[in-house]
Amino acid sequence: MDKSIRSLVGLRATPVWATPVWVLLLTALLLLAGCAGGKDESAPAETERAAETPSGSVSDAAPVPAETPEPEGGAESADSTEAPPDGAEAASAVAASPDAEPAAAAAPSVTTIPTTMPFGTSAYGLHVDVRDGKAVAIKGNPDHPSTRGETDARMRAQLTHLYDADRVDRVLHEGQPSSYDAFLEAWQEIYLEHANLQGEGLVIVTPSFTSPTIHRFWKQVRAEMPRARWLAYDAVGEEMVYLGWAMSGFGKAVQADERLDKAKFILSIESDFLGDSAESLAHRRRFAEAKKNGAELWVVESTPTVTGRAADERITMYSHQINRLITAVANEVVSRGVELDISQGYAPDEVDPAWVTRIADKLMEHRGEAVIITGRHQAGPTHVVGSQLNVVLGNAGKTIMHHEFTDSLIAYRRDFMKFSFGLRGNYFNTVVMVGVNPYYDFPLDLNLAPLIPEKTDRTIVLASHRDETAREATWHIPMAHFLESFGDARAVGGMLGLTQPAVERKGDRKSPVELLGLVVDGENRSDEDWVKDTWKQRFGADFDKVWSEARKTGLVPGSEYPPFDLERRELAMLGSLVLPSPTANNMELLFRASQAYDGRFANIPELVSQPDPISGQRNGNAAWISKAAAKHFKLRTGDMIEVKVLKHTMQLPVIVIDGQPDWSVTLPVGFGRDGLGKTADGIGYDTYRIRTERGWDHTLEARISKVEGKAKLDLAR
Repeated sequence: MDKSIRSLVGLRATPVWATPVWVLLLTALLLLAGCAGGKDESAPAETERAAETPSGSVSDAAPVPAETPEPEGGAESADSTEAPPDGAEAASAVAASPDAEPAAAAAPSVTTIPTTMPFGTSAYGLHVDVRDGKAVAIKGNPDHPSTRGETDARMRAQLTHLYDADRVDRVLHEGQPSSYDAFLEAWQEIYLEHANLQGEGLVIVTPSFTSPTIHRFWKQVRAEMPRARWLAYDAVGEEMVYLGWAMSGFGKAVQADERLDKAKFILSIESDFLGDSAESLAHRRRFAEAKKNGAELWVVESTPTVTGRAADERITMYSHQINRLITAVANEVVSRGVELDISQGYAPDEVDPAWVTRIADKLMEHRGEAVIITGRHQAGPTHVVGSQLNVVLGNAGKTIMHHEFTDSLIAYRRDFMKFSFGLRGNYFNTVVMVGVNPYYDFPLDLNLAPLIPEKTDRTIVLASHRDETAREATWHIPMAHFLESFGDARAVGGMLGLTQPAVERKGDRKSPVELLGLVVDGENRSDEDWVKDTWKQRFGADFDKVWSEARKTGLVPGSEYPPFDLERRELAMLGSLVLPSPTANNMELLFRASQAYDGRFANIPELVSQPDPISGQRNGNAAWISKAAAKHFKLRTGDMIEVKVLKHTMQLPVIVIDGQPDWSVTLPVGFGRDGLGKTADGIGYDTYRIRTERGWDHTLEARISKVEGKAKLDLAR
């Protein structure tokens, strides 16, 4: 019955015998008039509204029927974050209310789509609940090794990211509205130009990835366009981790999977594995199990972290000195009869011998039941020492598993120095950037932002928003969300997951697979077709079976990497560079991820409004300083300072943090945006402005001074 008629006749719980006769007669007349119309006038309107929504239903998404999920407690539990009801959901809520008429339609059913969220060198298995073509909830895939039925805040926030009104959906050419057809026409000429020269002049920039399909494109470029360049770039990533493992694996790409649940002693070397690590969800689950079994956690770190707050013992050191400690520990275990080739000239200084002895005692006590985890902010040699200690102490293969890493490309910073030199030499004329934003987050001293438009003929950028790089592009292609796309990605340990759309796309949005396939092969095909081609080559006669199962589960069981055994190796060439200790006039400066991560989540309100777990700050960032520095410079939380690194300066407020080393400053990155979106714009400070190539993670070339002004910070504590 029409809502207006319900309100007119007042059909609530009133019995028919108590209804006035004139009301019954009027109701009968209105019902007869409705039947005479012959059709439901609301149906076309509903169809029209569905066509206008950002997403409709996906006809071939191999859905798994599911009931509407019951929420469970716990921030990291298998609960789902459900989008607020609107449209059909609001109508369903009305129909289900106590005041609804008995004949009201049932609530729309929920369909669950299994998919995979790629994230650098990790991947997360998810279940996405879809109602009336709209994604309404995200849960963890219980069979995926990284999620095991759980989600974290970044995963759940992907619903907000998907429906962000600031995402672009139309192609722009030189900043003006255009079309994908126009881009295709232009690209055919560009493609032939480069293909005829074996790729000369073409450079492709992507984030790190673990996708078999994108890796196939990368191999195709090397084979068919050997003069082209394909670079991986992460503003915040795991480059140093993989570099250290590669050095330990004799040049092979190696990945480690820490089995914390099997450890009795965990030594963290500047690794916030419970906080901002890409695998923090799995680490938290395994760490909880380890603590149940009585495991101890010792943490060595240069700035307070979530992991440090959970430690049984916490050692605070300057970041550049941490290598000396782990090297001293290695020397100590060698002195106790452990076989490890390490140079006698490798002995460090400025390390507390008591800590060295205590750590060595614990490692020796728990041989085969300990694990050393080295974080992404430490240089490659530190990772080598840590991984070699895991090998010689019998931990490898028990509390930490290693795998040879395939179908992947890892960011390597030195490649970008070569890229910068190539630009200056006019070597490149076409730059394709897919899901990266180097005009915002690239080291300032390499001058990439002014060099690319000055030294190239054209730039093609695939980006979801009008970010700093997209605004300067020749062609800006709107990037599809992974919930609108086909793709593939391997989890840590190697399990292959299928990315498949839960909702339909809007406008001209294209996935990374589609644009890269076009750039590399010259063909305009769907991402589903590109992924199918990869899987057909991979699985041969079993393709149909594997594909069908992956559409239903999101996974390919049995696709994990085989184990890889690291070997003991000579460490003499890995000596620590002796640097001066920081002082008030020469402070250590650290760059760290924030609630916005590297900036990619800056326009997601539920992430940036989350209090930072250490500083308690919401909706922005500030410089973290110690109590000693605050006293020396006469600073209080909210006071403004100027930070100077070489010739680069910026001003921002401070927060005084417990546990910060005396002469150390920590700068969270990812804020200070302008023109990105309504949430991101105008909050926080762009700390990338003073990050240099040699001070990517930390530098000893920082000076601070107090300046006029005080900021009003949004602090939860």
